[in-house]
Amino acid sequence: MEHLWHLVQKGDATAFGDIYDLHWETIYHTIYWRVCDEDIAKDLLQDIFISLWEKRESILITGSIEAYLRVMARNRVINHFKSESIRQGHTNAAGYHLPSSTYSTEELLAAKEMNEHYQRSITQLPEKMREIYILSREKGLDIEQISLHLSLSPQTVKNQLTAATKKIRAVLAPFMQNPDTDSRRFAIFFFVCA
Repeated sequence: MEHLWHLVQKGDATAFGDIYDLHWETIYHTIYWRVCDEDIAKDLLQDIFISLWEKRESILITGSIEAYLRVMARNRVINHFKSESIRQGHTNAAGYHLPSSTYSTEELLAAKEMNEHYQRSITQLPEKMREIYILSREKGLDIEQISLHLSLSPQTVKNQLTAATKKIRAVLAPFMQNPDTDSRRFAIFFFVCA
């Protein structure tokens, strides 16, 4: 994979096409899972690969290309929701007021509190479980990659990820069960993008 990326950095469009073919579907599903809209997911996917090509000479990828693309996808989704929030809080060119989807101070404080609980729940995981969880969720490695990296069986990695996710969800359950739909939606979005 590193060889492909070095070719892309030198302007090799065929190597870039190979990277696209290998990763577009995974990255598309990563985006779609967060935005739940095919058109938006396709647009963001296209933006990611255009940006990757345009900035190829200055991008330093130290891990896997897929992990780098997953981080790009997460950031694009966050930026998309931020810009949508700003756009919807203003009046459009025709003079119609678009409904505001900005969040109240109370919702933002709840999200901040949830993030603190989320971060704390990660630090309280047993050491190996925490390492596996971070490699999966923050570094974007799949079970097989984590298994090789830590010299563990894929089933052990899978079991540890499942256990970590259950523990974290238990900590975040009060935020997910908030009867206020907007707060719950914000909490779920935040958890997905964290």
